[in-house]
Amino acid sequence: MVHAIHIHVSREDILSQLQLLVIRVRLIPRPVNGNWSGYLDAPGVCSGTCGNGNKLQISRTRTCVGATAGGASCPDLGVQC
Repeated sequence: MVHAIHIHVSREDILSQLQLLVIRVRLIPRPVNGNWSGYLDAPGVCSGTCGNGNKLQISRTRTCVGATAGGASCPDLGVQC
């Protein structure tokens, strides 16, 4: 024999639980993609070939910053020859 169980939940209880769920979802970190910083003023030396095929050229570097919670890193390279 199967017995039915009756549970009474008020509308206020449901709304209260829903509000708590919304708060929890808002606290989940969202992925943020990285962005390039500005190029550093102090130039470096590019090893290997750059642009026109010269072996050594002056280069500038930049850093990918701000990627959090599984966000994408910056595309391309952080070195400009």
